[in-house]
Amino acid sequence: PIDIFQETLKNSYDIGWLFQMAHDADPGVFCELEKFTKQNEHIYQFKNTPFEDIKTLEAKDIFKKLQIAVKNREYKKIKFISDPNIYDNLKCLKLIFMDSNWYLAFVDNSEKLRFGRVAFIQSVDYASKSNSFQKSSVEKYFEFLNQEVENALTLYGVDKKIAKIKVLPKIARYFEKDMKKFFASQEFVEKHPDGSVDFFVKYTQPMELLPFVKKWLPNIKILEPIELRDLLVDELKKSIENQLQ
Repeated sequence: PIDIFQETLKNSYDIGWLFQMAHDADPGVFCELEKFTKQNEHIYQFKNTPFEDIKTLEAKDIFKKLQIAVKNREYKKIKFISDPNIYDNLKCLKLIFMDSNWYLAFVDNSEKLRFGRVAFIQSVDYASKSNSFQKSSVEKYFEFLNQEVENALTLYGVDKKIAKIKVLPKIARYFEKDMKKFFASQEFVEKHPDGSVDFFVKYTQPMELLPFVKKWLPNIKILEPIELRDLLVDELKKSIENQLQ
């Protein structure tokens, strides 16, 4: 396997699929990969891997149980760290790597789709229901996961709003029409004579979008809706106040 990884690094411009392929692999393979990259450290550098959250033996065991549960469409009983509740009969749908972390997408007893960060799962046990759930009962959730999820804060069953964002010339090149999108719903609108760029993005709640906007401050502006812009301004004011106390 390490030979395949090495050839991929040497001959491919897009190695994103490498991590996808490593999903079911032993994290230890990255140790061997690191030895190879040290020989070419002027070219490659790995700051982290998708396995950062599952590097302990206990976490590996939890991750393996979740993999099996997803594969076999099993119900599971899950306990999260710092949560006194134990959630029974959860339908484990898919393991998703997003926002630099592993998440389990699952459906709870109220038929609500939720995301649980794998690193925050304390235990995974047999559920009260011993049978497997039918794939037909979760098709609508898979459709949502495949087509509508932007990040771990995307809400299921909530009407999406549209935000219009302007980025100033200093960072506009990252948002040009032919550049890789930061959001699946991101839509280029126009480029202004001064070099700034406008784009649309859909969201289900402010927290789905605001952390992204904050990363690009001060070279980004929320044009619409006004209430989203005002919420951002309020948060920034509170942050400044806290810094000055």
